[in-house]
This record gives sequence, structure tokens and C-alpha cells, in this order.
Amino acid sequence: MANIADGTAAQARPGLRVVDFKPVRKGTLRGFASVKLPNGLVITDVVIGESSGKQWALLPSKAMIDRDGQLMRDAGGKIRYSPVIEWGTPALREEFSRRIAAIVVRHWPDAFAAVAAP
Repeated sequence: MANIADGTAAQARPGLRVVDFKPVRKGTLRGFASVKLPNGLVITDVVIGESSGKQWALLPSKAMIDRDGQLMRDAGGKIRYSPVIEWGTPALREEFSRRIAAIVVRHWPDAFAAVAAP
């Protein structure tokens, strides 16, 4: 786990910072980041992913639960998720994703390093 809590947090623009990154490699998942917005709001568990050489960041979501307290799954058996918070426009979502992914690429390049075949 990398943590930049000493006031020198990685920045894409003044005020937008990744203050923590925890690598996790599973499918397209590359890890989870804690992001501090210019207004001081900290968003934890921002998903960092990669597929076909493209990196992205997604706001956190929660697993959907049915009336019986069971996880809801799609037709393929994957757990369904719903947003906890969301951007007001697709342009804002894409800009956030691009900027946060760029910070992670720059400061934690191993997050996207190719995994050697066993």
C-alpha cells in the first residue's frame, strides 16, 4: 500500500489528489484509491481499473441486496452494483476518471505493470 499523507500528495491539478492507493489485481481491477477533491471531500474506495491498455477510475458503488437479504446477480451470475454517489454529467465522470487514472499511472506505475505468466 502506498500512502502520500505527508502533504505532498500526488496531484493532477491543484487540489485534486490521490492520498492513498491499495493495489489489488483481479480481472480488470488494479486497486482502490482514496481521492481528495479540491473542496476537501475525501472519497474512499475509488475503483482503479484497466483493460486493453486503457486505465480508468470509478466512484464507489455498493452491492445490491434483494428483499431476502441476498446478493442480486445478473444473468451471468455476477453481483450487481448500484452507485453510492455519481457525477452530474458524463463529461464530469470522464474527466475525473482520466485525471485520477493519470495520477495512479504516474505515481504507482506497478499498478498497471503486466503480470508475468506462471
